[in-house]
Amino acid sequence: MTTKLKTMAQQYGLTHLPKSKELAWETAYGSFQGYDVSMVNIHPQNGLIVQLLFTARPSGDVPVAESPAAFLARFAEEQKKVVKSATVQGNTMQVTMWVSTWKKVMASVGMVLNTVTGYLAANGFVSCCDRCGSTSERHLCAVGTLGCRTLCPECQQLTASEMEAQNTEVKSKKGNMLTGLVGAFLGSLVGVVVWVLIYQLGYIAAIGGLVMVVAVLKGYEIFGGRLSLGGTIACVVLSVVMLFLAHYSCYAFEVYKVLAAEYDVGFFECFQALPAFFEDGDLMTSFIGELVIGYLLMAVGGVSAIVSAFRKSNPNSTVVRLA
Repeated sequence: MTTKLKTMAQQYGLTHLPKSKELAWETAYGSFQGYDVSMVNIHPQNGLIVQLLFTARPSGDVPVAESPAAFLARFAEEQKKVVKSATVQGNTMQVTMWVSTWKKVMASVGMVLNTVTGYLAANGFVSCCDRCGSTSERHLCAVGTLGCRTLCPECQQLTASEMEAQNTEVKSKKGNMLTGLVGAFLGSLVGVVVWVLIYQLGYIAAIGGLVMVVAVLKGYEIFGGRLSLGGTIACVVLSVVMLFLAHYSCYAFEVYKVLAAEYDVGFFECFQALPAFFEDGDLMTSFIGELVIGYLLMAVGGVSAIVSAFRKSNPNSTVVRLA
């Protein structure tokens, strides 16, 4: 299937790289007007956020009239309708575009490419390794979860060694599953409160499920340290159970509001008596239907958070040459 980014890559003479195990985001890479450029669509579902990276440094042969930071600040202000941010780190200039439609992205990418490379050419910049500034052999590399960087072979090897040391350091840390589960339970209570509050507004929202998952994971990490595979599974199970209790509490509260207007009853009495009200088939059908929707929304909002948390505690980051 031809994606919008692939079409854009072809339009500007870049190489298209699909998302893969090593590459977190679909990417276009190559040379534009003689400069190393990579372009990443980091929100492929809606196509609203596109990042462009330009890796270059001054050659020293031409005085730089305006620093990269000053140029990017001015450029971002002039193009604030399409440029969300423009920053410089080391030898890489990053421009992030955030517009409403892909049609506008397609129309604006050319402007960004031409403006930035025009600045680089006018100020005598040369393409180089992002890390050391070498203008010799260099390649686009996927650097763990950090995204793409243009590196020379020596810096690629050095970066890989550093990441391997970081992986070992993180994995060497011990975790306590018992205290982690205590923290996860405390975090789940935050998720329950958020879910109930959102439901009182008349909504079942993905943000409620996301908060539940994130709060459970964060609670586990705070109290238990490193998140193991067993801890991850336990957090998922706890999130599912607590979402059920949260939604059950919403129905109990609705019953309480109705009965409290005429009878002297408390919330916990209604909570305990709710199964009797579920004998009304319509109420049970409504409860199950909304609960299923809640679980689906929690999955949509929470899967990436679960995967991200596990990878953070069990890193296997490395440097992979892409082009």
